[in-house]
Amino acid sequence: MGTINLYRIDEEKQGLFLQELAQKMELRDTIFLESENETGMVENFGLTLYLSRPGENKEIAWNWVLEEFHEQSIEISTAPKGIIIVEKDDGITYAVTFGHS
Repeated sequence: MGTINLYRIDEEKQGLFLQELAQKMELRDTIFLESENETGMVENFGLTLYLSRPGENKEIAWNWVLEEFHEQSIEISTAPKGIIIVEKDDGITYAVTFGHS
């Protein structure tokens, strides 16, 4: 099942958040958009895609049950993850996370 979450990033923690994100995920691309708001003012947005495509397998958490019945452990491939960082021209930053479980 896919999941999407939206987070507002605290301005004081934004630098550290982006630094840690760059260490854990691959920056793929940034696009810039303009949008007119309800008052007619034009707002600018930067959207940056970070992607993680892990290629390793991991054991499922309930392998202990299988072991009790002398069954083989099960491994599953780790799911890809994506994050879009949305930066508004007024300094507000959001993170939209995408995952699959």
